Formats: sequence, C-alpha cells, structure tokens
Amino acid sequence: MGDPGTKNWVSVFTTQNVHGVFLVASDTSDNVNSEIQTLGSILGSSISEIYRLQASVRPGDQAGHERTPFFFFLFYIA
Repeated sequence: MGDPGTKNWVSVFTTQNVHGVFLVASDTSDNVNSEIQTLGSILGSSISEIYRLQASVRPGDQAGHERTPFFFFLFYIA
C-alpha cells in the first residue's frame, strides 16, 4: 500500500495485538460514553479498551465542518 513504515504510528498499533477497532463519534461526550457502555454491556470481557483519543469540534464559523471523529476508541478483541 506504499506505507513508509510505522515509526510515526501511535505505539499501541505497533506493540499490541489489535484485532478490531470501534470508532465512536458524536457531538457530545455523554453520547459517546453511553455508546461505549452499551458496547461493554454487549461484549463484556471479550474486549478491552487500549487506546482513546479525544478530539474537539472546530471553533467559530468552522463548527460543523469536522472531518474526524469527536472521540476515538480502540479496543483489543480477545
């Protein structure tokens, strides 16, 4: 795919055995937290959260033009 290597990757992607990723996006952290709780209730101990990235909405007249998730959660699936 032409990837130049992994030196700039977040370390969890190169040091953990990641089997799946959930991207959870919303305009509020409450919505995201609720969805994460739902996933945890459904999947139980078969997943573990190993990485979380919190983003924010764009300010001012750029609000609503985001191209990335508000929150990003990476889970290890056993």
